[in-house]
Amino acid sequence: MFAGEATKLHAALGAALAMARLERRPVDIMGCLGNVLWKIILQGCLLGLVEVTVLIGLIGVFGGYSFGTVSLHGLEVERWGGFGS
Repeated sequence: MFAGEATKLHAALGAALAMARLERRPVDIMGCLGNVLWKIILQGCLLGLVEVTVLIGLIGVFGGYSFGTVSLHGLEVERWGGFGS
């Protein structure tokens, strides 16, 4: 899935670069580079994270999902996390 999305991104950027070169304009005029694109990307990432969090939370509230029980306690958590000796 990542490879497909990366291919689409490269195709869009390639087309924008080609058009900018043909029109002898800066690439950022095309809207593919700069702060606007990164703002949209960050908004999409945040929205996706919030959406998945709300979805799993609602499924859990209605009894369809459980995180299970805690199997490690005390220093075992640190040891398995790599922080203990």
